Formats: sequence, C-alpha cells, structure tokens
Amino acid sequence: MRKERVGLILVILVLFLWVGAGVSEGKSVLRASPSRVKPGETILLRFSGAPGNNTDWIAIYPVGEKSENYGEWYYLEGKTSGELNFTAPQKEGDYEFHLFANWPEGEYNAITISNAIRIGVSISTPPTPYNDVFRLSTGELIIGELLSFDGSTFKIETETGVIEKKKGDVVTILIGTKPLAPTKPFTPIRSLS
Repeated sequence: MRKERVGLILVILVLFLWVGAGVSEGKSVLRASPSRVKPGETILLRFSGAPGNNTDWIAIYPVGEKSENYGEWYYLEGKTSGELNFTAPQKEGDYEFHLFANWPEGEYNAITISNAIRIGVSISTPPTPYNDVFRLSTGELIIGELLSFDGSTFKIETETGVIEKKKGDVVTILIGTKPLAPTKPFTPIRSLS
C-alpha cells in the first residue's frame, strides 16, 4: 500500500513537472496593438524572449508574405524584451510582425510571428476583442494580455491592472483565443489578491 502511494505521488509529480514545462524558458512572444489602425498611424509592438543577439531583428509583413519581402524593420541590438513603434504601411490589409535571430546566420527563418492587425482607411467599428487566457495550477482562469515573460515571471494586463504570475503557477496559456462579449463587463473568477 505504501509503495503504491509513493509510486502514485511520483507519477503525479512527473506529470506536474511535464505540464509545467509546456511554457519553456526562452519562448518568444510578439504582441502588436492596437488591432486596427489607419495608414500612417503608430503600431506598438511588445516583444519578449528574443535571443539577445545584436543582429536579432523584427519586421512588419503583409500576412502570408515571404520573409524576404519585409517592410519597416529594426535590429534589437541585444535586447531580449521591450517595445518598438512602427508606422502602419499605406497599403491596406492584414499585417503581422516576424522575429528573426542573428542576421545573417539566422537567415529569413522567423522564430515567432505576432498576432495579425488590420490596416485600413475606414475603421469605424472596433473588432471583437481577443485576449489571452491563463489557467493557473489552482484551476483559476485569468483573462488578459500577455505583456512579457522573462523566463520566470509572466506580466499580464487585465481589466483591473497589471499582475505578475510565476512560471510554476501558470499551467496553460491560450494566446488570443478567448473572444470577450463587448456587452458583458469583465468579471474575474476570483480575486488575485
């Protein structure tokens, strides 16, 4: 009986560690906002988890465009996280950002791609907002926007402000998958304090 209990505890521990490893250190994240802009307006791009080489770079692309056909771009100059301001292209359409490591050795192989944004002249109705969903080891769900991950701590912007959660507390992350009804107010499942 005692051996079975020890064996069960070991299995649970291995599963817990395996699930926790699903969010690995060094995972790159790009988040562009706002999700709709007019040509010439500023787009804020937040990045985290970049490799840290002087020649890592980020560029804007029409969705589905080849990596060689980039628009405005910036070297990260050794930064692993931060913010960049891009100017929305004049051509309307859906755009995304690609992160590349260590030019020219990294070639045009994007290591991560951002959420898509829409650039258009007649932007009258706001899009249905999509947020990230974080499931904690306690079973709690947090709905918000992933601002950064430094390898040990997640910074998450919620309706009530910015919160931080340790890597071991977050079991699952669903990026940009939970539509929020614009008519319903955000109600946290339970308090984080």
